[in-house]
Amino acid sequence: MGKGKENSSGKEKKLARAAALAAEKERKQHIAQAAAITTPLSAFEPMVKAAQAKFGVDVVHAASASLSEADHDFCFALLKRNMESLRLDAGWGFNDSGERATLRDEESHFLILRPSGQEDAAASPAGFCMYRWILEGECTVLYVYELQLTAGAGHLRETSTHPPPSRPHRPTYRTLSHPPPARRPLILRAAEYRGKGLGKFVMQLLELLANKHKMQFMMLTVFKNNDGAMRIPPPPP
Repeated sequence: MGKGKENSSGKEKKLARAAALAAEKERKQHIAQAAAITTPLSAFEPMVKAAQAKFGVDVVHAASASLSEADHDFCFALLKRNMESLRLDAGWGFNDSGERATLRDEESHFLILRPSGQEDAAASPAGFCMYRWILEGECTVLYVYELQLTAGAGHLRETSTHPPPSRPHRPTYRTLSHPPPARRPLILRAAEYRGKGLGKFVMQLLELLANKHKMQFMMLTVFKNNDGAMRIPPPPP
């Protein structure tokens, strides 16, 4: 009788393991399907038009592989200028080649914010967002790695992306409705786009995107010494 119980227990464990593997496979397929969509903003035309009307910017999606060299250079330069001192102050350090590699990773997706009606292809965008579709444990997540806006020609600084979890930071979780070679310095000449609600608008757009693709969470990591970013309102309980 004892042997029969052992056999039954073994079968239950095998079934549970098979179910866990199947669920993991399904989650990975879910992430891959979301990441493979080439025109994720097509379902949000009203929001894209609202960005033009309210902020004077065009929101353009691009996967890392399709982003131009000029845009890659812009994103790195703005990231470095906006974040380097914050990361150094927090004890993180900063590595140019590592940050370029993170931006260029094939899993990285970008929302480039271009001033509407910008005719000069070499002119600087207003900012950018870099995000990825990932699994965080057993949860499907749209992870916002970077959201950087220009601060006016006199205030731009040059930095790093997704920090290691052992360092001091404040992860912000929002539960959704569904359970490189050396380059010459890039000179940025741009208007002030901070403090106007554009960053909040981009986060709202990303939340809609995450909801549409049934992600369980949207996540953003914020440094405690980044006073502006720390004013992001917490998610509802």
